[in-house]
Amino acid sequence: FAPWVERSQLELSFLRFDSARGPGEGAGPVDIDTLAARLFRPAARSGLNYELELGIQRGDSTTSAAPGTALLAHRAYYAHAELGVAFDLPWSPNFLLQYDRASGDTDPTDSTNERFNPLFGERRFDTGPTGIYGPFQRSNIATPGLRLTFAPSPRWRSMLAYRDFRLAAKRDAWVGSGFRDATGEAGDSLGRQLEGSFTFTAIPERLSIETGFAVLRSGGYAEQLAGAAFRGSPRYAYAAITTNF
Repeated sequence: FAPWVERSQLELSFLRFDSARGPGEGAGPVDIDTLAARLFRPAARSGLNYELELGIQRGDSTTSAAPGTALLAHRAYYAHAELGVAFDLPWSPNFLLQYDRASGDTDPTDSTNERFNPLFGERRFDTGPTGIYGPFQRSNIATPGLRLTFAPSPRWRSMLAYRDFRLAAKRDAWVGSGFRDATGEAGDSLGRQLEGSFTFTAIPERLSIETGFAVLRSGGYAEQLAGAAFRGSPRYAYAAITTNF
């Protein structure tokens, strides 16, 4: 396969976000800069592929939209790493090791907000099968995982993934769920998830059909905080048809 340097790509980005109300639940005023870098080598027919991404945020923000809430110094980061091995075999399998970490606010009583703000990025590709399935966001999360992609035929593309989700900071919120334990005594285990998707190109460049699922086995964190109201481990399935004009 081609030398690493010939197929590796580097992307740099800078985004300024200044708003009276930030995205997400309970988000108040935010004025932050995000500087990010992404180095990756796309998967080929065989050989190694990888992706490394780092985003650093600096500025001012709040963790609440309540009137009179003071602005805090915003110091947060996001990191993603994956290493894959593709094999020149039937179904073109590609096995990947992955790790994602988005910082959380380690001390809710100090003058610094360390919770990474995901801004407006898509969350499907890293934490779940679709955007409407939202137990996990790119904020206060640490998650190692395994992923397998394969193509049973030229028109089929499939993926299976397994991830272990934990809080990056025990005293910060499980963002998107409404749960928060300011003492940190509930631990950090959010759950383990099995995910899959299967896409069939019915008409090339015109029509595709996709089905998928996610099965989450909840960790001890939600059960301890919800108590008798705990509703168990969710299961999600979907089907979608996409057409291009």
